[in-house]
Amino acid sequence: MSYLPSVLATATLIHVVNNVEPGLGAEYESQLFGILGFDKEKVNECCKLMLEVWSGDEQGRQRKKRKFMAPL
Repeated sequence: MSYLPSVLATATLIHVVNNVEPGLGAEYESQLFGILGFDKEKVNECCKLMLEVWSGDEQGRQRKKRKFMAPL
């Protein structure tokens, strides 16, 4: 799936607001969708995809850690 940069930015913004100030998330989200006029489902799908990618990236980092040996 591909998303417009503005949808990606909106999904990122909503994710940050929900994590920083969870109580304001729903109010801020409704205002944001009202101003921008985006489809809420498309933004939510984008947000879910971003979370999947981020969580997969964290797992990959843990598996791919380099082990450095002391010089001889």
